Amino acid sequence: LRSDEMKKVHHPVFIVGGFFDIFAPDESRIASELPRHARDVSIVLGPWTHAGPAAMQGELVYPRDAALPSLDDEERAYFAWCLRGAARPVLPAVRYYLSELGEREHDKFAMRGEWRTSERWPPAQTHAVSLFLAPDHGLATQTAAGAPVALELDPSDPMPTRGGGNFSTPAGPFEQSELDRRRDVYVATTAPLTSPLELVGTPRAFVWAASTTDDLDVVVRFEQVTPDGEVVAFADGLRRGRFVQGDDAIRPLKPGEPTLFAVELGPIALRVREGSALRIAISGASSPRYEPNPNRALPLSTAAAPVAATLSLYLDPAHPSRLELPLLRGALPTGSPPRGILSHGWALLALVAGIVAAGVRFRRRKT
Repeated sequence: LRSDEMKKVHHPVFIVGGFFDIFAPDESRIASELPRHARDVSIVLGPWTHAGPAAMQGELVYPRDAALPSLDDEERAYFAWCLRGAARPVLPAVRYYLSELGEREHDKFAMRGEWRTSERWPPAQTHAVSLFLAPDHGLATQTAAGAPVALELDPSDPMPTRGGGNFSTPAGPFEQSELDRRRDVYVATTAPLTSPLELVGTPRAFVWAASTTDDLDVVVRFEQVTPDGEVVAFADGLRRGRFVQGDDAIRPLKPGEPTLFAVELGPIALRVREGSALRIAISGASSPRYEPNPNRALPLSTAAAPVAATLSLYLDPAHPSRLELPLLRGALPTGSPPRGILSHGWALLALVAGIVAAGVRFRRRKT
């Protein structure tokens, strides 16, 4: 539904969507924009894939209330009002489920969370904050000088998909540690949080990148790193180089020239606990979720033979690659993980952060 089409909607609308649905980006955009035009809009966004409410979503196990047990009755009452002249059901303008990642139990993660209401989507209190890609795989609130990072993209071995908003392959949030260790993936991670924060809305990545060919993809995953070092992806997105200047025509990249890739990652509603960290993982593919780019700016119908490419990521103030997050409550960490922490000492640093936070809570209780 385009913006010009939304302006023509003047009848009541009841939107039910899922954060992990393949259509989640469009559902979120419609939920945000449609109330400006339609006179009566009710919105539900739950922790669901396209298959709908269920306890199991990817590798996450939700409590029963996450399925919103009242939803079936509400939908029946809504149709009865629209089609049969029954009384109008009283529904909040916006309901969304705020998820909190719990501990791993065998091969699944136990989830916590709660339903919230709001007058709009995203909530009016949400504001955009930025974290910049920093040297040594960091994410920081300030830019810093760093040399470009080169990722070699092999079309015969594209990075595989693990979860996400899919139809025919396993969907939902999955653990990503194995993928994040691939040589064709660049990860950027914050320091562990010293207090919880809440992210509600649509994250976006603005990545300055260059290619050795006239086309390639920039794929970005938004992830949470637990104090135990587990990595779970909650949203992802792709921007194809040939379309960075508009989707109306193929415009080849200029090889070697830094170009800004704006990547929308889809909606989230997430409470991140202390000791955890935030991460983005950047690569040039995610197959089969996204059709691999042949790295040539030719119509896909030509079945052009794919070619290898080098994706260069820029990390300097002149090319401020950044992650934009929808912050509802809390504060982002101001520093990046120390050098080497990602491969050797992540769990130790997270443990120290958790001990410090626990000490603060203990002192508060004593006083």
